[in-house]
Amino acid sequence: MKRLVRTFLSVCLFISLATLLTGCYGRNEMEETAFVTAFGIDKGSDKEFKLTILVPAPGKIAGSGSAGGGGGEGGSENPPYWLASAEGRTLWECFQELSKRSSRRIQFAHAAAAIIHENVARQGLEPLIDTFHRNAQMRPDTNVLVTTEPIEDILQVAFPLESLPSAYLARLQLFAHKHSQTTEYEVGDFYASSQAGQEAVIPRVSICKESTPPARSEHDEEKEKPPPKALLIEGAAVFRQDRQVGWLDGQEIFALESIRGRQVRNPLSVEVDGIAYTIVIRENYRKIKVIPNLSNLGNSEIQIKVRYETDLGEVQRGGLTITNEVLNKVAVKAEEQVSTLMRNLIQKAKYELASDIFGFGELIRRKVPDRVWRQVKGHWNKEFPNLIVSVDTEVIIRRLGMTVRSPYIE
Repeated sequence: MKRLVRTFLSVCLFISLATLLTGCYGRNEMEETAFVTAFGIDKGSDKEFKLTILVPAPGKIAGSGSAGGGGGEGGSENPPYWLASAEGRTLWECFQELSKRSSRRIQFAHAAAAIIHENVARQGLEPLIDTFHRNAQMRPDTNVLVTTEPIEDILQVAFPLESLPSAYLARLQLFAHKHSQTTEYEVGDFYASSQAGQEAVIPRVSICKESTPPARSEHDEEKEKPPPKALLIEGAAVFRQDRQVGWLDGQEIFALESIRGRQVRNPLSVEVDGIAYTIVIRENYRKIKVIPNLSNLGNSEIQIKVRYETDLGEVQRGGLTITNEVLNKVAVKAEEQVSTLMRNLIQKAKYELASDIFGFGELIRRKVPDRVWRQVKGHWNKEFPNLIVSVDTEVIIRRLGMTVRSPYIE
């Protein structure tokens, strides 16, 4: 009898729990969804914003094979994606206009890249930041880029190894920062870098023409074809609060990442006694000491020491035996070169950009009482140029490669 009662109660419990389960009300079918893989924001010709989206066409990608990659450059009349633009007073108006044209529900949850034109960046990103963080579809790990090129052109640059321009852009971002010529920036970083003492540095993307044209067969048409294009992610845009104030090139990004304490993988070329040497950085370490001046935080002192462990990668002279004396000369020359890069970047950030891209203000904030920091928080960029910053570098060459003596051909 007890066993029968337990069984009955268990059945009643399961039936009661089943009433709490959610059903399919308000469902979103994948077949009815258009997934945006990349989008860009520019100033409109008639209205405030222009939103451009790239949506893959799954059926065309599956059937196009490698030929689909040429759709973005006019190689196919029916590229395997939908590229559309709309203008509006706000981003939501642009989105609404695009939704009217689409046969599927537009979804931004899979967007790998958000490209912002310089025209919008110099005007201010505050409206964009607000929209990004209010929209539940926007992922915090979506990569952000700044460009001076037409956004439609960037979103149509195809690559032979990828099926979609957006896939090419996503993979390019994945490896670009490892060359230490650019940095990383995501939607979620807007919160951290939009505060006093830590300004935003957003990677730059541009279009470059391939130097080597593709091979042509005798069956190709005689008419001239446009040179192939590729995307280049190098350098970055510098911001003060939410407005862009300038650019950094690849070498300046290398110095910036070193000061920030991030790992860099950059070859350094130096010349000693008329011979060119190339050393490759394997590891780098940063030690930073903050000495705050409580009476005047702008006169605080920052001491930076960066150590690089490198390998000798190339010697532009055959038959040369690498001795300790030669290595010491190369290391000293490399230290001078890197120190000069860092000091020049610090001077540029202080007096030309007036933007604390290094995060020195945030380091000082952690060292001082909150009441002291609040006195300069609102005008930190004006106090930033008064900081006393010293830089010391050390280069250690660990390995010579597979030989001590360069091969010499008589």
